[in-house]
Amino acid sequence: MRLSLRTRLPLTYLLVIVLASLGSALFVNPALWQYFVRERKLELLTQGSLVAYAAGLDLQGDGLALDRLAQLESQRLESRVMFIAPDSRVLVDAYGELAGTKIDHAELKTSLSGQSVAVVRQDALEPVLYVYVPIAAAGRLAVSSSEIIGVALIATSLADLRKKQQIIAQRLISGSLLMSLLAVPMAIYFAFGISTPLARLTTGAKQMAAGALGTTVQPSGDQEVYELGEAFNAMSLRLATLEEARRKFVGDASHELRTPLASMKALIAPLVGDEQVEHAVMRDFLSEIDRELDRLTRLVDDLLKLARLDSRPTLELTTIDLSLLVRRVVSSLAPLAEERGVRMKMGEMPPTTITADEGRLHSAILNIVDNAVKFARAAVFVTLEADSVLSLRVADDGLGIPPAAVDRLFERFYRVDAARARNTGGSGLGLAIAWEVINLHQGSINVASEPGHGTTIIINLPLR
Repeated sequence: MRLSLRTRLPLTYLLVIVLASLGSALFVNPALWQYFVRERKLELLTQGSLVAYAAGLDLQGDGLALDRLAQLESQRLESRVMFIAPDSRVLVDAYGELAGTKIDHAELKTSLSGQSVAVVRQDALEPVLYVYVPIAAAGRLAVSSSEIIGVALIATSLADLRKKQQIIAQRLISGSLLMSLLAVPMAIYFAFGISTPLARLTTGAKQMAAGALGTTVQPSGDQEVYELGEAFNAMSLRLATLEEARRKFVGDASHELRTPLASMKALIAPLVGDEQVEHAVMRDFLSEIDRELDRLTRLVDDLLKLARLDSRPTLELTTIDLSLLVRRVVSSLAPLAEERGVRMKMGEMPPTTITADEGRLHSAILNIVDNAVKFARAAVFVTLEADSVLSLRVADDGLGIPPAAVDRLFERFYRVDAARARNTGGSGLGLAIAWEVINLHQGSINVASEPGHGTTIIINLPLR
């Protein structure tokens, strides 16, 4: 079973707190215990040195003075104090239980060699700290084993430290529980803050999968989730736009394909149904069919070009002289211009080297200049300028383009004047192909037009 984010996030918070508590138990508690013991050792070693110094003054006197010292220090330190002779025999025991007996502690032998020792042992019920401090004669500080006349042994319970450690552990646990109580509602709040926008996105995605392109959601939540909502809306609207464009494209393509096919069918019908068709009429019909086939071929070729451009092909880049390419385009269209009574003028064409896909760029410029020739009244002007970018200007003196149509000029199958465009043999795809090619070259196309005063199309290409 897959848990929802609203469930997993609070559980994650709780898990983090539990792990933090376990970490405290496993690492903090032992560290605290070591710290407490180290401090107690230092304290008791200091006190043990004072007791050993006082015992050195009394050890050579009567036993009663030494016994009183043990009793007093035992009460003051709340510990068991013993004085031990060099032969390991207990001279005085504040508790009176081990006097006269011998003890065999390795630490005792170390202390008799002149070193103070502190060690913790676990007794039956509680840990006990044992401190061994060498006693020098006449209360002097022991500097060598020959001067040592005994050992002061102080044993103290560490039960208070253990209790202190337990209190801290209990407080840690209590704090963890309190944090858990506070964290759960906070986690639920944050989980809802994240999951609610995600749930909206999920619903929107399902609606889109069901065909409702253009579905949007209300962006909300933290910055990342909010940006995700905005990105979803942008994607959805873009998909809706593309789907609408696809449908329009399919409809327009179907219409464009149907028109020449319908014309050919209408032309073929008399040829098939009437055996007495005159030869001249038959030639006229066949010529019309040939023109429609040419038109259909151009349309299919343009559709294939657009399909390849839509797949974002890799450009076959070479170094070319753009001025020579433009001259070739103008030269190839000169017969068409002459046929239409249009003069083609070229401005200054300085040699300009760029890196481009020569075949595709030639096709794009050809489409734009060809379009200008077809819609010009008397002249077409072509100029090339090189500054920070390359600017190729193609201007005609035609009827111009209405302002409302300028933004749609490069749409597929769009025609400003559909009737005139069909008479010129245009498919409505030439400018769309040019737009895609120039974009692939990281360039741009701008249009300047005024009804009645012609149109200028400016192609900008980066110098590289």
